[in-house]
Amino acid sequence: MRVRGTSLCDIAVVVVDILQGLQSQAKESIRLLKRGGTRFVVALNKVDKLHGWTPFPRRSFRDSLQDQTPRTQEHFKEQLQRVRDELMEQGVIATSYWNSKDLDVQVPIIPICGKDGCGIPDLLMFTMLYAQCVLTSQLTKKDILECAVFE
Repeated sequence: MRVRGTSLCDIAVVVVDILQGLQSQAKESIRLLKRGGTRFVVALNKVDKLHGWTPFPRRSFRDSLQDQTPRTQEHFKEQLQRVRDELMEQGVIATSYWNSKDLDVQVPIIPICGKDGCGIPDLLMFTMLYAQCVLTSQLTKKDILECAVFE
């Protein structure tokens, strides 16, 4: 299923649990995406599970992070770095989306909470902008949406 999915997509979102890090399925997906030359972003999910996290539903992640305690902000930075290190072990240079400078080299990490929607606006906006930047020659306007969604 993953092989079929990577052959169909132009851009992918790899979901990673911020506390669990890269699991075998994510590693396999990344390997297949890299092999197929498919661009992807990393959605760093379950930020609400960070120690002391105060929820701000459907809000920008960066705004939500600024309103967290210093201890929670530090816990986030530690977990983000751990995931970045795990991605580097897979040959992926990744950084938080607000620090992404070179989309041809860096894979953006977009922190989210699927439970309350925190960071989802960031994920949607950045994925659209990312697609516009890296897939410009492939984008065409159509009146009917064509897509494939794989879980």
